[in-house]
Amino acid sequence: MTTSKLIRALAGVVVLVILLITVNGWWTDYKKAAPKKSAAETTATPPTAEATAAPEPAQSVVILTDGLNFRVQPDATGKSIRGLKKGDRFVLVSKSGGWLELKDSGGQVGWVNNNPQYVRIEKK
Repeated sequence: MTTSKLIRALAGVVVLVILLITVNGWWTDYKKAAPKKSAAETTATPPTAEATAAPEPAQSVVILTDGLNFRVQPDATGKSIRGLKKGDRFVLVSKSGGWLELKDSGGQVGWVNNNPQYVRIEKK
């Protein structure tokens, strides 16, 4: 093998190593930017400005199951304000994705999952 062939082969290896290091850096940045989601987060639709819409006036929501979480934000991992009881009634404030923003009789606002097994929306 001549010296020029050896130098070209070595240069090729160096370029390959540089490319691998660069791609590895990009891959690491990509993985950090996209955190893993739990099963609960992947089933819940995050709210967006476009998804939030004002409901029809004079709608109420009836809770259909004991222990439904009344949450601070529309997210399955959001902090729970309190558990709700079957038969509790709320005023519907807004809808966002798979979530309902509700106001209780004391004026406290929170979010519940808009699953027909858990809640029923009624016109007053």
